[in-house]
Amino acid sequence: MPNARTRVIAHLDLDCFYVQVEQRRLGMGRPPWTSRDSPPAAVQQWDGLIAVNYAARAAGVKRGMRAADAQKACPNIVLVHVETISEGTEEISEGSHMSLAPDRRTQKACLRRYRQASEEVFAVVQKHAGRCEMASIDEVYLDLSEEVAQRLSGSLDLDQLAAAAVCPNGCMADTRDAHLLAALDVVQRLRDDIFAETGFTVSAGIAESKQVAKLASACHKPNKQTLIPSAGVLPFMASVKLKDLRGLGGKLGQKLREALQLDPESPTAELQKVPFAELQRIVGDQSASMVHRLCRGEDREEVKPGEMKRKQYLSFKSLSPAAESVSDLEPWLASLAAELVGRLREDPRRPRSLVLYHRGRLDADHGRNWMAGRTSELTKTISRSVAFPDLHLSTGSTGEMGANAASIIADTAKKLLLERVSSPFPCSRLALGASDFRKVEGSIASFFAKAKVDGAEEVSGVEDDVLPTQAETQSDASDGGSERAPEATSVEATSVGPKDRQPANVAEFHKASRLHFLGTWRERFERWRAEGGAGPRSSHDVTESLRRDLATLQKEPLALWAHLDMDCFFASVATRDMDAPGEEVPTAVVSGLGPSSEICSANYAARRAGVNTHLWFVERATSILPSLRLVPISSELLRSVEDTWKQVYQLLVTACHDVPDNVLMRSCDESALRVEGFADPVAWAEALRKAVFQQTGCTCSVGLGPTQLVAKLATKACKPNGVRRVLEDEVKKFVGELPLKDMPQVGRAMTAKLQERGLETCSDLQALEKKRLREWFGVKGETLWLNAQGLDQETSLVPTQRKSVSAEMNWGIRCQDRPAAVKILSEVAKQLCDRLSICNLRANHLTLKLKIAVPGWVEPIKKGGHGQCDDVSRSSSLPLTSDLQMLQRFALQLFDSLSPDPVRLRGMGLAARLGSGETPSASSRSPKKAHSEASGIARWLRRPESKQAIDVDDVDLDSTRPTVTCPVCMQVLDPASADAHVNRHFEEPAEVPGGAEPPAKRPRLKAEGAPGSDSECEIIA
Repeated sequence: MPNARTRVIAHLDLDCFYVQVEQRRLGMGRPPWTSRDSPPAAVQQWDGLIAVNYAARAAGVKRGMRAADAQKACPNIVLVHVETISEGTEEISEGSHMSLAPDRRTQKACLRRYRQASEEVFAVVQKHAGRCEMASIDEVYLDLSEEVAQRLSGSLDLDQLAAAAVCPNGCMADTRDAHLLAALDVVQRLRDDIFAETGFTVSAGIAESKQVAKLASACHKPNKQTLIPSAGVLPFMASVKLKDLRGLGGKLGQKLREALQLDPESPTAELQKVPFAELQRIVGDQSASMVHRLCRGEDREEVKPGEMKRKQYLSFKSLSPAAESVSDLEPWLASLAAELVGRLREDPRRPRSLVLYHRGRLDADHGRNWMAGRTSELTKTISRSVAFPDLHLSTGSTGEMGANAASIIADTAKKLLLERVSSPFPCSRLALGASDFRKVEGSIASFFAKAKVDGAEEVSGVEDDVLPTQAETQSDASDGGSERAPEATSVEATSVGPKDRQPANVAEFHKASRLHFLGTWRERFERWRAEGGAGPRSSHDVTESLRRDLATLQKEPLALWAHLDMDCFFASVATRDMDAPGEEVPTAVVSGLGPSSEICSANYAARRAGVNTHLWFVERATSILPSLRLVPISSELLRSVEDTWKQVYQLLVTACHDVPDNVLMRSCDESALRVEGFADPVAWAEALRKAVFQQTGCTCSVGLGPTQLVAKLATKACKPNGVRRVLEDEVKKFVGELPLKDMPQVGRAMTAKLQERGLETCSDLQALEKKRLREWFGVKGETLWLNAQGLDQETSLVPTQRKSVSAEMNWGIRCQDRPAAVKILSEVAKQLCDRLSICNLRANHLTLKLKIAVPGWVEPIKKGGHGQCDDVSRSSSLPLTSDLQMLQRFALQLFDSLSPDPVRLRGMGLAARLGSGETPSASSRSPKKAHSEASGIARWLRRPESKQAIDVDDVDLDSTRPTVTCPVCMQVLDPASADAHVNRHFEEPAEVPGGAEPPAKRPRLKAEGAPGSDSECEIIA
C-alpha cells in the first residue's frame, strides 16, 4: 500500500448528470450537453427541480426551484419528469419533456434510467483503474497510486504538466508534486474515454486524500479537473465553507457552530484557529480529534477496491398527506418491495439486511430547513433493520427468486414497522433498503456449504467451522486457529491453518468466552472471598506504601461515596507488557481476527482515532484505522484479568481502613466505596490510583460525591486516568447538565418518550414536580426525578441476593436432528449444574429458553451468530435439587413439550430459580443484611451481566400455584414475576394491538453508515 505522501486519489463527479441523461435520450442538442450553448433543461420530480443544466443556471434557474418559477425565469426551458411507478403496481411510466407532473399521491419516483446510465460510466472507469469505489450514482473515487508509479517510470514532461495544472486559491503545483502531476494525464485520458463512449462530461479532483479530492472536483465545474498540491492543502481547506465539510452537517456541526459563534457559510479557516484543547472541551476527545483532522484535510480513509457496486438499494416514497393506517401503507409497501426485487434480480450479490426508514408527521419548518440545508433540524427519520428474508424458498432453484419475493419483503417490512417503530402513524415518508451485500459464488447453497476439516472428528449437531476451540473462542477467521491464542497482530496478519483444529463443546466455548467470564464473575468473586482471598496478592511494598500515604492525610469525620472504574480494562491488561513507558499504540481487544469479529475493548489511543465498541466489527474498525493492533481474547488474557481484579480489590479494602464491608465490587473493573475519616478525599483518591497503577500497570479513574449515583457520574466525567469530586452544593448543576440518555433506566424507548415531551437534560426534570413525572411515566417517573436530583434510592453496599442461576449457548448452534439438539441441551444442563454446585445452591424451578430461527432466516453478519429469532420458553417446578440427572430429565421434558424443529434452533438456555432460603454460603457474603430486591439504580450501577448469566424469573405454568392478573394486559401471572411484568409495559416502545404483551426485544447495535447522531439505526441481531 502506498504511503500517505505518495498516495494519489481522484474523485470523478458527473456534471448535472440527470439532465445529461435526459438530453442524450431525447436528442436535445449535441454533446457536450454541459456547454452553455446547449438548450436550457432541468429534471423535474413532482413540482420541484432536482437537476439543472448550466445553460438554465445561467438564466437564473436553481435546483429546488418550483417548475412554474423556473419557466418564468427561463421561458424556453425544457422540463423532463422522472419515471414514476403507480401505487400498488410495478408498472413504470416514462417521463417526457414538457409533460404535466404526475399525481404524487398515486405515483412514486423511479430513478432506473439514471442508474443504468451510471453503470455505463462506471464500466469505462474500471478499465482504467484497478482500485475504484462508488461514492454515489454519479461519483466515484479512484486510487491511482499504482498507475501513477508506472507513468513516472516512463518519460513525462513534469514542467509542462505543472504549467497546465488548474489549482485553486492561487497555489501552484511544481515538480515536487510529481505523483499528482502524473495523475493529471491519467485522469484526462479517463475523462476523454467517458465522453467518447457515453457523451457525458465529468469534473475531477486530484489530491492525496479522498476528502480533499472530493472538494476539489467541485471547484472548476463543469468538465474540468482540479489539482490540490501537497503544500496547498491547508490553505485550500481554509477557504472551504463549514457546511461543505463531511460530518459537520448534523448535531456535531451545530454544537461546534453554536459554541464558536460561527454559521454554515463561515470558512473553515475559523475552525482551524481553534486550539485542540478547546475542541476537546466542546465536543470531547474523540470528536475533537476527528474535527481537528477534518478541517486540515488530513484524511486517512482508503479507497475500497472493488466497491463499484452500490452498498445499498433504496426505494422510498414521500407521502402527502401522511398515511394514517396500515391500509394506507400496504399498497406502497407492495410497490417499494417490487422495485427492490427488480433491482436485486440484476445484482449477483445477496443482501444480508432489510432496512425500513420511517418519518412521522412533518414539522412546520421542515421545508424551510431542508431548503436552507439545516439537516440537524429536519423532521427525524428513524430506521429499523432485520435479517433479509430468503426470497428463494418458493422455487426449486437456489439461484432464482420466487414469484412471491416482493410479497415476502412487504410482509417482513410490515411486521418490522408495526413491531419496532414506536409510533408508526402518521407516516410522511417510508423507504425500504437492501444493504450489507455479500458476493455469492455459484448458488446460495454453495455459500453456506462448509468444507470438512481433514482428520477432524465430526461433531453431531454442530456445523463444521463454527464452534471455536479454547484459543479461538468467538473468532470467525475462516481458516481457524491454533491451540494457543495468537499474539497481538495487525490486520495483515494471517491465521494459523486448520490442521490442529479440534471440535469444541459448550464447556470449551465458555472457558475462553469474555461474555461468560463477565457473566459468572460475581460467583467466582464471592467464592474467592469466602475462601479467604487465596491466589494472587497485591505487592506488600505497594500495600505498605498506600498505607503510609493514607496515614499522612488529615483525619476528619467526613463520609462520602467513591466510584472507581478501571480505564479500558481488558485493553489495558492486554497491552501493559507490550508498550514502552509513555507509548500508547492504538489497540483493540477482539473476539477473533476475522472481519466480523467483535470489538470488545479499545484503548484511548484507538478511541481518539475513532475506534470504539460501537463499530461492532473488526472490518469497520480497520477501515477507519488500518494500523490498529488487534489482540484476540484468549484464556490467558482472561486469567490475567482475573488476577488483576483480585489485586485491585485488596488495595481497595486497604484504602477503606481494611473494612471489606465498605467495598462493593460492581463488576470486575468497577467498585463503589464508602470513604470515611479523610479531610481531603481527592488526595485519598490520588493515593489509591497511584497504588493501583504501581500494582497492575493499569490506570483507573475515581469519582467522588455525596451519593453513589453522583460518584459514578463523576467517574465518567474524569475519564481517563483522572479524579473528579462533586461537592454537595454542586450536585444540582453537575447532574442538570447531563443528557437524560446517560442516566439509569433511560433506554431508547424511554428517551423517545422523554423527547416527545421536550425533555432532553436532567435540568428539564429538575424543574418539574415529582408527581407530574409519576403521572406521565408511572413508577419510573419517580425514579427519574430522584436520579435527576442526584439522589440514591438505596445506600447499601451489600450486593443483592441472587434469585436465579442460568447457563446459555446462543452461538454456533446448527443442529441437524433431535439427538444433536439433545446433546447440546445436556451440555447446557451440565454447565447449570456446575454453577449451582459451586455456590452450594439448589433450585426449585427450571425454565428452558430457545431461540427459533424466523421464517426466511439467513446467516447473520456475525459468523455463527443466532441471527433473527423468535424467543420461546417453557417452565416447570421441580423438587429442590442440584442433581445433574434430574436437571437433564426436566430440561428434556420441557424441550419435548415445545417440540421445536431442531434445524431451526439457534440458541438454548436453562435458568434455575433458587429455592426458598437458598443463598450463597454465609461466609461468602457480607454480614450486613442484604436487601430483598435490587433497586433500579443498583442494577444500573452494576452493569448488565452477559447473556450467559441472565437472572430469569419466568412465569410458572403450573396452574396450581397462586396467580395474579396484570392490570394492563389482564395476563395471568406468577406473583413472583408480576412486578417485573407490569414494569415492562412501561419500557416497551409501543403497545401491541389486541391487548397482548408486547413482543420480546431483540439485541440491537448501531448500524454502519448511519447519518450521524440524527438517526436511530439499529440492526436486530
